[in-house]
Amino acid sequence: MIPYRFGSSDGLFNLGSALAFVQSLPHGVYVAMNGRFFTYDNVMKNKQLGEFEELKVIQ
Repeated sequence: MIPYRFGSSDGLFNLGSALAFVQSLPHGVYVAMNGRFFTYDNVMKNKQLGEFEELKVIQ
């Protein structure tokens, strides 16, 4: 949760991941963070761990 402009951020990595995912996933709305993707309605930020997690497993 460090803004890109402060230098020590994973923002460029997340942007690169998002660009890769958009080319390979079906049309939809996704969140791309830490090299993973999540559907927009199945993700939550775990502030204690500082990472995004799936809310439930979609089958």
